[in-house]
Amino acid sequence: MARFNFGLIVDASEDGLVVTSYRFHIQFPEAAPTRLIRFDLNSPDLGRDPDVTRCHLHVNTNDETMLIPSALLSPIEILDILIYGLEGTGRKRAH
Repeated sequence: MARFNFGLIVDASEDGLVVTSYRFHIQFPEAAPTRLIRFDLNSPDLGRDPDVTRCHLHVNTNDETMLIPSALLSPIEILDILIYGLEGTGRKRAH
């Protein structure tokens, strides 16, 4: 069984609510070839390292030093990927 959680931070603007940051995290059982996938959009006002991409992806690690730059996706796009878009190839890795 996989565990899935997410959080959004929104700000009010004249045009309505604007998503300023998010974190979507899915964790798979230990036996799965991919243990976790996490999409992050860091807050623009967060005092962060300028070398770190604001929007990024973590695969198989929560280590903040290991990240993959990501396109800016809407929360609906990420939900679609995590709920409907993840598919295994059925191939096994040779050891």
